[in-house]
Amino acid sequence: MTEVDADAELSAARSLIRTGNIDGAIKRLRTVLAARPDDVTALGLLSMCEHDQGRLAEAIRTAKATVAADPESAWARSVLGIALSAKGKESAAVEAFRDALRLDADDALAPPRLARILWRRGRWAEAEELLRQALQRRPDDVPLMVALADLLMERGRLDEAAPLVRQAVTEEPDSTDALASMGHLALRRGDRDKALDCALWALRQDATDPDAIQLYCLARASRNPLFGIWLRYASYMSRFSRFGRIGVSIALIFAVRVVGTALTAVVPPLGALVIFGLFGFVVLTWVAPWYLNRLIKRETKAVALRPTF
Repeated sequence: MTEVDADAELSAARSLIRTGNIDGAIKRLRTVLAARPDDVTALGLLSMCEHDQGRLAEAIRTAKATVAADPESAWARSVLGIALSAKGKESAAVEAFRDALRLDADDALAPPRLARILWRRGRWAEAEELLRQALQRRPDDVPLMVALADLLMERGRLDEAAPLVRQAVTEEPDSTDALASMGHLALRRGDRDKALDCALWALRQDATDPDAIQLYCLARASRNPLFGIWLRYASYMSRFSRFGRIGVSIALIFAVRVVGTALTAVVPPLGALVIFGLFGFVVLTWVAPWYLNRLIKRETKAVALRPTF
């Protein structure tokens, strides 16, 4: 493959990623890497594609290969941080993001993701300062606006968050992050209908966006708490790969045998009820994600107008 062909494949992969065709993008990226094994961009994009598919161990391995290909690349360090964070290795992710900012203070990926880890650890002031400094350098960066707005909302400072949400939606009206942030603000202000509209419009742009799915479930739960519990379970299970759901099913079946047998020996009716309930959860493990996807597809078709601030 010539350099021109490899560049064309890389460009095609980027386009496929933008349209949500991750499988097609991976195929193109592997073609590029067959010709240029140390291509940092191809490696980094492949890691992010693997991340999007929930193949986190592979995403981490590919991200480490990205860093090895160019140790001075801030973008490569951020790609590694994203993969590590998704796997729950937050301390290693913090180190990767800090390395990215050390290499390039203007790196776009690191600040919002590092800030979210910091505030999950209760380091609110440090996270806010990080985001405000990053926004001074990149005042039109929508992910930074959304991250700071989300932080302020978590702290109950809704009036301070509102201008940031408005600016983010103005800059990128179809950004799933901006729409989800506007929906969360509306929900905190008690406007359930607007929150649901924001979630559905965001899901029209990307039906797999986890924050938009969470907002959708929260908005529906605010109307019907019992149905909301079902949707939250569906949302949680939809994050698992097929092998992950198999693992959950095996664990539930094992629980049926252990708990059900013990209870049946003591209180037979209660044991039978527990066995029935756990087997029901095995079924739900597979039915819930399918149902949630069907529900979202149906409701997104009914949304005619983009929500405005």
